[in-house]
Amino acid sequence: LYERGLWGFTDTVEHRERWEQLDEGARVLLYGDMGIRMACYLQSRERSTRPVEFWTKDPTGFPLHVYLEPINPSIEAIRPLTRDQLVTKYGIPIFKVARFAILLFGDKTKGATYPLEKFEKLWADFLRNNNLPSEPKPQDPIQQLQRQLQEKNRKIEDLEELLRVKED
Repeated sequence: LYERGLWGFTDTVEHRERWEQLDEGARVLLYGDMGIRMACYLQSRERSTRPVEFWTKDPTGFPLHVYLEPINPSIEAIRPLTRDQLVTKYGIPIFKVARFAILLFGDKTKGATYPLEKFEKLWADFLRNNNLPSEPKPQDPIQQLQRQLQEKNRKIEDLEELLRVKED
C-alpha cells in the first residue's frame, strides 16, 4: 500500500481544512504500523468519489485523495520513527490520532496541528536514519506526462459520472 502513491482521507471538516492546505511539492511523512515509514513529496491532490480498486474495505470512502512521490521506494529495511519515539522524543502524541489523519505542521493559527519546527526535526532524522536524499529525485519527463494524462482521465471520468447521475 505504501508504494502505490495514492492515499485518501474521509471528507470531514477537519480533514478537508487540512487537505486543502497541502500544496504540490509539500513534504509528507507517512505513518503506519506504529511508526513513520515513508518520506514523500506531494504530487497532487483531488477530490474524487471514483472507486479505488485496492481499497478493498471501502473503495469510495476516502474521497480526499493525495498522490505522493516516495523518496524511499519501499518500506523494506527502513528504520521507522516509532510511535514511542514520536511521543517521548518529539512530543507528538500519535496514540491520540485516528487511524487515518492528517497531521499538519506549520502555522498553528492557520489550522496546523503542530509547529513546523517539529516536522523539520522528524524529516531530517528520518532521512538521516535511512540514508535517504533530502532533495526530490528529478522527474522522468515520460513518467510526468503519464501522470498528467492519468489525472486528466480521472477528471474526465468524474465529469462523465456526474453527467450520468444528473441524467438519472
